[in-house]
Amino acid sequence: MAEATRTKQLPPGAIPWLSNISSADASGGVVVKAAGGSGVNHYITRVWLMGSNDDITLTLGSGDDIDAAVEVAIIGPIPQFDVMAFDFRDMPIVVEANKAILIDAGGAGDVAVVVEGATL
Repeated sequence: MAEATRTKQLPPGAIPWLSNISSADASGGVVVKAAGGSGVNHYITRVWLMGSNDDITLTLGSGDDIDAAVEVAIIGPIPQFDVMAFDFRDMPIVVEANKAILIDAGGAGDVAVVVEGATL
């Protein structure tokens, strides 16, 4: 699996956004932020992960928003957690152009994800 890249700062003109999902079962993959289109990148600045089951692992990544399969892992897999926060504002994560931000759970259970970022 490929690795996520980072940048020193958001590009000028990037449009900020906040996206969230909650799911009782994200084991098939769930789109958190849809792909922006050809030549459009998402930049991730902060992430909050919340889970309610000790038997679940979460992976935040990017990939195709049709099949919701993680192609590039950004965070994870993270096992057995309640709430975790990640701050990338000093070096945002670059999501490859025309790719969605996805969450995939290794097991069933309630999860919630909040992702803050920008798009250009």
